Amino acid sequence: MDSGEDFEGLSSGETAMVAGAAILSLLGTLVGLAGLLMWGIRAFDMMFPVSGDGPQMLADFAPYLTLLHFVLTVVITMCGVLNLMVATRGRDFVDGGWKRWLLLSALSVVAGVLFFAVPNTV
Repeated sequence: MDSGEDFEGLSSGETAMVAGAAILSLLGTLVGLAGLLMWGIRAFDMMFPVSGDGPQMLADFAPYLTLLHFVLTVVITMCGVLNLMVATRGRDFVDGGWKRWLLLSALSVVAGVLFFAVPNTV
């Protein structure tokens, strides 16, 4: 089955719903990828500083909070990619895939709220 068959027979409202979900999924994926780049570089710099001294395990929690931010951006990115995969299957999305899309979107929003709620410095 080619990709064109997924969208045949959809009403204009269903097509708009699928297109909106795909656009939101793409935006979520791009935000997650930007966060991965930013926090991945920062996490690497904090865990393996240029001076060669590793973080003090008990006194310095900032690297671990930064790693938590990195993991949260991984979750946001994966939810965005999975949502994009769900949303690009038009008929499957309309027939019930929207439930999984909503669940993954909620998980992504929770990860985003945690991302902003957890401080990145001690």
